[in-house]
Amino acid sequence: MPGSDVAVPRADMQAVIVIHGVGEQIPMDTIKGFVNAVWRTDDVITADGLPNPTEVWSKPDARTGSLELRRITTRESSASPPEFPHGVRTDFYELYWADLTGGATWDSLKAWVRGLLFRPLHRVPRGIRLAWLLLWLLSLTVVMLGLLAVIPPSVWKETPFTALAGYQWAIAAVAVIITGLVQKMGTSTFGRVVRYTRANPNNIAARAAVRDRGLKLLRALHEGPPYRRIIIVAHSLGTMLAYDLLSYFWAEREPAPDYNGGNAGIFSPCDA
Repeated sequence: MPGSDVAVPRADMQAVIVIHGVGEQIPMDTIKGFVNAVWRTDDVITADGLPNPTEVWSKPDARTGSLELRRITTRESSASPPEFPHGVRTDFYELYWADLTGGATWDSLKAWVRGLLFRPLHRVPRGIRLAWLLLWLLSLTVVMLGLLAVIPPSVWKETPFTALAGYQWAIAAVAVIITGLVQKMGTSTFGRVVRYTRANPNNIAARAAVRDRGLKLLRALHEGPPYRRIIIVAHSLGTMLAYDLLSYFWAEREPAPDYNGGNAGIFSPCDA
């Protein structure tokens, strides 16, 4: 039939990189939840008339840098903005880094907490002052319970709180439990923050490994089958990592600005 051999325009492709936040994250948990939220439960973007429009596929992809991860691919979206006149299909990738930031010590966590607590108020950003005050409150509570636990019963009997003399063991138990929970949660969760955000000698290798994995993924997505657009979605500490990766990758791809009459990359001294 005339016109039966006319090729149907293929949809463009875009990539979305999902970067998880702090904690003992499980590979693929974050990206599955994200894909479910932005694709499988969206009745508008998937209303394209195709059978099973919300269906997605996953397969191992060497560009993820891990055999624990898979690439998730969607059908064409029904919403076609001007830059995608024939629709767009999306490949989702997860940048998983939790395995590279384990091993934080209790001493390193305490040093990090001290650095957060003992700083002038004007150096605490307004947006996190409530969290800063809560950290102080938690720290003082643990210290207070510890002090109460070592007060002899004879001293309690001479105060208006005589009844507490018989509950000294309970106060001590609460102090020990809170300290243990804080230590466990701190080293497993916030310890990963310490490993990435503090540039001390014990953390340099972990910081480099995380950034190297992210840069390898960005390079692979730019060098492989062409994507019209690459989007980075990050959460919590992942936003810091995303910012670092974009900075380093931009420096790789863009030539250094010329500020010195032809000597690209050489910066002249400035008068401050």
